[in-house]
Amino acid sequence: MLDKKSLGTSGGSLIHVAWNEHGPPAARAFIGVWQRVVNYWIVNRGYSIGIGDTIADAKTMDDIVQTIDSSKKEVRALTLTLTLTLTLTLTLTLTLTLTLTPTPTPTPTR
Repeated sequence: MLDKKSLGTSGGSLIHVAWNEHGPPAARAFIGVWQRVVNYWIVNRGYSIGIGDTIADAKTMDDIVQTIDSSKKEVRALTLTLTLTLTLTLTLTLTLTLTLTPTPTPTPTR
């Protein structure tokens, strides 16, 4: 069986053995021949799809739209919660800072 291990870049693969045993020209020829074999197989046994195969049916489109809408609602809710929390935190921090910071006493002018 030809798989990634036997055809890939790992040690012991067919390309690696061809390179080590017969040199770069033989490895290059091996790759070229196998590319032609693969191309021939794809042309004769492969498949193709048309534009109609890429268009979603009504139920799938409804599912997609529903998922996007629910995700947008979730993001809006999280953003609102984060904004309220941040506003509340800043308000409490500023209030606490203003309350705890002593006000400087004015110096009398003559």
